[in-house]
Amino acid sequence: MYVNDTPYPSTTEVLKAHIGTDWFTEESAARGDAVHSGASAYTQGLFVPSLQPEWQGWLDSAKRWIDQTVDKVILVETRLISVKYGYCGKPDLIAVLRGNNFNTLCDFKTGAAVERWWSLQNASYRHLAKEDKGIITKNGISVRLKPDGSGGLASDCLPYQACLNVFLSELNSFKFFKAA
Repeated sequence: MYVNDTPYPSTTEVLKAHIGTDWFTEESAARGDAVHSGASAYTQGLFVPSLQPEWQGWLDSAKRWIDQTVDKVILVETRLISVKYGYCGKPDLIAVLRGNNFNTLCDFKTGAAVERWWSLQNASYRHLAKEDKGIITKNGISVRLKPDGSGGLASDCLPYQACLNVFLSELNSFKFFKAA
């Protein structure tokens, strides 16, 4: 269950107007929460209970991708805050991936289609990691998990600075209209 106990809007709240929620259902939200929870526990080496049979494939996909791709875990599902800009967020994973010697922000997705707002979300999380924890990330990816349990498909995000600028514009607009 998602909880934001800060006085700041979350990245997701800021971007909500651009997130196509037509296909969101209570079940897809519950599935997403369960898969993210399981992936978070798995990444930290904790016990991961089985999910409902119809959701298990997405979790198996996350586990397979983590096993094949992650070399070193830096941060998992931690609430980060930007006091400078006044927002917060909770990235799924920052890790050093196999074959690299730098940090990558990885965001797990259970949807099938790549969405443009993912790059804005990722850039906002990368900024949070830098400001709140001093963690520098060289790149960001979205990992689309598959319902059949096969490995996830990683997609590079659009350029960081341009996406952060767009996100900060959205944040300013969000705050402007929220204050009205």
